Amino acid sequence: MKLHIDINNSQLLDILSFIFVFVLMIDPPNTLLGLKNIAFGLLFLVCLFNYIATWKPAWTIIAIIYSIISASIVMGYLQGFTFDIQMVKFIYKTYILLFLLLWINKLPLLEKMFFPALVIAFAVITIYGLITFYPSVEQSIRLFFQEENNVMKISRRAIMGIDVLGIYYTSMALLIIPLAFYLYKALFQEEKKKKYYCLSIFLFTALLFAGTRACMLSAAFLTALMIIMRLYKSKTWKLLVPVMIVVAVVYSCSVIYRILNDKKEISLQVRSGHIDSYKKLIVEHPLILIFGEGAGSEFYSEGFKKETSQTEWSYAELIRWFGLVGAGVIVFIYVFPLYIFYRKRKILPYSLPIRIGYSFYLFIAGTNPLLLGSNGLLALLVMYSYAFNPKYEQAGHE
Repeated sequence: MKLHIDINNSQLLDILSFIFVFVLMIDPPNTLLGLKNIAFGLLFLVCLFNYIATWKPAWTIIAIIYSIISASIVMGYLQGFTFDIQMVKFIYKTYILLFLLLWINKLPLLEKMFFPALVIAFAVITIYGLITFYPSVEQSIRLFFQEENNVMKISRRAIMGIDVLGIYYTSMALLIIPLAFYLYKALFQEEKKKKYYCLSIFLFTALLFAGTRACMLSAAFLTALMIIMRLYKSKTWKLLVPVMIVVAVVYSCSVIYRILNDKKEISLQVRSGHIDSYKKLIVEHPLILIFGEGAGSEFYSEGFKKETSQTEWSYAELIRWFGLVGAGVIVFIYVFPLYIFYRKRKILPYSLPIRIGYSFYLFIAGTNPLLLGSNGLLALLVMYSYAFNPKYEQAGHE
């Protein structure tokens, strides 16, 4: 008896899109599953042999990105800067993912994020619970994830005097986009509200357990923003919204000020050292504001007390590597979908939550080295997919 499976091109593309997103989210460093190259290769080949590359702006984006990278490296060498060759190779290799933009108007990527996001949240919450209730397992878990595959980082730190256990999965920032989506459905739609409330709480809890200020603050601010938006639509609470906004802004500023001025926080000391080093570098080499140091170039950071090719300040790194113009162009490519979401808000049913979620992702990525890796490029591909794939368009939405 032969088993016959009939899968058309559309179904195959859907399956491989899911595998691609799942692998990139579950295994960003490619050490847990080791399938990143295979997942990308299969998806690329299926697109290449079954579909015409119809999204023409992709060629422009790819050419611009690689031209900026290459030109910056040449100018960096001419200025005498040193380079981390492994980082240079990593950058060239990672941006190969952009070739999927050629078929981005056919790739369904947004909904593929949701299941791996829940898997990551489950892993984070489970490990948090295990370490909390069985402290003896912490060392074994820490060694496995941080030494064996570097997929998850477990830390303990004090934030505003409160001891916090952090379970930071390397794709954690991406969970902010599904959180925005589920929270929007819970607050603004009538169907299956309990289900979406539960999913929202699940992802919100995981982001709080991450133990990083950017993830925790983003989850809290996004949730508060969504709730205020919902109350604004209510006749009963609408008049109180301005007062709530003022209170929220004052409280938020107070919290942020306290966090940023916590002199005992080691990671803040490190980041402050990076900033001092950036200032010194610009004073000594002002031309990097025009030409950049070059992608993958190294500089001495007071934060790490050594030469480094990358810090947590992603946007500052873009300027250091590519100069103000080059960095501005790259940032524009990342934020361009936000404009498209707004312009298409009447035909993209989830334009608002995706706009909000992606904006918070860009904030998190700016304070962590996420923007220039597969993590940031996956977010970019998902956003371009939602912006330009006609599958997501529905008339009559605001």
